[in-house]
Amino acid sequence: MSRHGKRTLWIFAVLISSAAIASGWGLQRLISQPVSAVEQPQKDRIFVKDGRPVASAIRTLETRFSRVITYEDAPLVHPDDTLDVTESVRRDLHEYAPGKAPRVIVPRGGELSFEYSRNDPIELVLVYLLIEGEHVTPSAAFRTEETNGIIHVIPRSVKGLTGETMPVRPILDTPVQLAAQERSGMQLLEAWGDAVSANAKKRIVIGSGPVGTLINYKDDEGISSQNARDALTEILTRIAKGKKLSWQLLYNPGQQFYVLNIHRVQ
Repeated sequence: MSRHGKRTLWIFAVLISSAAIASGWGLQRLISQPVSAVEQPQKDRIFVKDGRPVASAIRTLETRFSRVITYEDAPLVHPDDTLDVTESVRRDLHEYAPGKAPRVIVPRGGELSFEYSRNDPIELVLVYLLIEGEHVTPSAAFRTEETNGIIHVIPRSVKGLTGETMPVRPILDTPVQLAAQERSGMQLLEAWGDAVSANAKKRIVIGSGPVGTLINYKDDEGISSQNARDALTEILTRIAKGKKLSWQLLYNPGQQFYVLNIHRVQ
């Protein structure tokens, strides 16, 4: 910086200090004011350690953003993506001959961590999440789809048995139709699960959910949808009655079936 430039800055500083003192602020109060006109955006961090890190992170984001973000598991098949935890979780090994007990196979998963700005929209945060998720579980890749304010995280590829990348046809792309008849919310979900299982040739069972809400709800409407995802969205929208119900469809890589878990989003 030139001498003239330095002198100009010095004179400017003196003038500001003098004005502050003259107006009764005091130099100390002036110094305590923020010196930057541009505030740095606040950051939030997501950290999870889980067999399904993307699914776990989505539950956190649903709470932080108060948005319904559904999740459908990738059907993992490659041995690198799973763990055999039979010896550590089964309590009935003594009832089987050595090596004959049914195996308990779970997703391997791992640690997932990333930062995002609190000003970032949820759609952008999900981009960060899915990119980081591919680093943790490189065999599985996902895409997002948004319908009527509900965001769906959908598998698009997995690693095959011999290590090649294979496109995934999500099970919830399966067409579904349910005839009109009186059902409770639980019966409606069970009928939906049976229809998807029959059409996709892959079993879906109903796992956890708000039991009271599901049992107490009743209607006599049917379902006719291009895919099971839209049908499930319609069912839960009807059952929720203005509240927010979300789901995660989890794949059991050992027994090769899906479990549907439903939860509230605050």
